[in-house]
This record gives sequence, structure tokens and C-alpha cells, in this order.
Amino acid sequence: MSPTFIVAIDLSNHKHTATILDTRTTRACRTVEIPVNQAGFRAFEALLSTFSDEPEDFIIGCEATGHYGETLLRRLQDQGFTIVRMNPAQVVQFRQGLGRHAKTDELDADAMAKQLATTDWVAEQSVHEKARRLQSQTRLRIDFVEEQSRWINRVRGLVNQIYPELEVVLKRITSPTSLAILAHFPSQQGLATASLDNITAVVKKASWGSKGRAFAEHMQQIACESVGLDDVWLETEMRLVLSQLTSLNDNIRQIERNIKTLTDQLLAECSLNLGLKQSLTIKSFPCGDYVMIATL
Repeated sequence: MSPTFIVAIDLSNHKHTATILDTRTTRACRTVEIPVNQAGFRAFEALLSTFSDEPEDFIIGCEATGHYGETLLRRLQDQGFTIVRMNPAQVVQFRQGLGRHAKTDELDADAMAKQLATTDWVAEQSVHEKARRLQSQTRLRIDFVEEQSRWINRVRGLVNQIYPELEVVLKRITSPTSLAILAHFPSQQGLATASLDNITAVVKKASWGSKGRAFAEHMQQIACESVGLDDVWLETEMRLVLSQLTSLNDNIRQIERNIKTLTDQLLAECSLNLGLKQSLTIKSFPCGDYVMIATL
């Protein structure tokens, strides 16, 4: 069933611009600004109701522009309106095809309305709230992991300047043992002159007892003979970089705990809705990985 009204919204930060087109006449019958606040949203909803009280009589179209407009679009979707997110490149091509090279919010909204009236479109599917949260958490994790890689490379660069021979001994620079050693002894001179008992205590605690005095002695010997730079500013930078990396590691672990909780809840709800006798769990899937299942 074709909609009676097409509403194209040009999304922005503090205000949106909407054009309402009547498909029976193919003419735009109203263009309005929508302030991003409660009064603006209510006024827009009231305006739509003057055309029809039935949400199925409308399609709401906009460019897929990330976070802009999420507050309005979700609100309309919850009321039963059909939402269509349009490819920005196709929107530009269609507007240029109309011979419009000028760009204003009003022209953009009008062009999108005409595009929706004359081309095929696919409605956005309503997303389960927990699935939406999982989407947000998995995307945030990807961003943090990418950031984590940059800081790990920064740590490697500093180690290569401060005591380059140590990385071979530490093997995995991101292990809890390695990070603890670097945090406690962020300079060649600091490791070389530290008490052996103190180094041993740090090593034992960080490695859960798997490494001890012999490992501590080996590291201290490396520091004493290292060709690394004895630079107080490198030590300061190492402390700051390790602080940033540690914070990122903690945040990633928290996100992964959130993903586990949300995935278990979503699987339980899906199992109930499907009427399964045995509830789905992470073990129901071949990969058995919470992050992978949540991403899918």
C-alpha cells in the first residue's frame, strides 16, 4: 500500500527541516523547521496529525547521517511511523539530476521528498531494544580496540627507546606482567637501581607466581647494560601512555561484561518468544563467543 504523505527531513544538530509531500498531487504542501526540543517535536507531531491521524499514511525519509536525528526518528518509529534511511550519495545524485546545485535545508528536504515519491525504498525495521544496546556496545568496543592498538604501538615505541632489549624478554608487551613491570619501572635507570626484592615482588604479583627472582635478576641485568636512552621525559611519557592504555583495557573489559549480560538476556527472550523448550545459550552456537554473537 502506497503512503498518502511523504515526509522528508533534512537532519541537523539543533533544528531539522521537513517537507511534507502529498503523493496524490505529487506536490509539496508544507515545509517546516523542527527545533530539537520537546516543544518542537510536539508541534511537528501536531502538524502531521492535521494531515492524518494514521501513522501508516506516512513514510518518514531522511539521509543516513549517523547520530543526527536519532531522538526524533526513534520517537516517530515508536508511534508507528515508517522510517526510511536514504543513501547520502544517492540523495546528492538525485538532487543534481533535478538541476539543483545550490544546497539549502529546504531544497534538500524537497529533493528527498520527490526522490521517495519516484523511487523504490526500503523501510527500516524496528530493532529490539536489547539488540539496539548490543549494537551500540559492540560498535563502542570496536572503537576502543582500535584506540587500544594505537596506544600499544606507542608503548612499544617507548620501550624501544628506553630499554630496547627488554621487549624480547617480556615477549607479550600487553600482558599483565609486562604492563605491571613497565608501570613500576618506566625508566632504564629506575629498573637498574631498584631493589631486587622490590622487582621480584612486582614480578611475582603480576604473573601470579609464575615468574620470580631469576626473571627479576635477568631484567635488572638488561637494564644495567641497556643501550636505551636515560631521558626523564621518556619516563614521564611512558607513565602517561600506560595510564591511558590501562584505562582503555578496563573499559573494554567492562563493555565485554555488558555484552555478555545483554546477549544472555536477548537469547532468553528470543527463546521464550519462539516457544523453545530449551533456552538458547552461547553454547548453542558453533563459535561460542559473546562478542561475535552480539555483533551478528
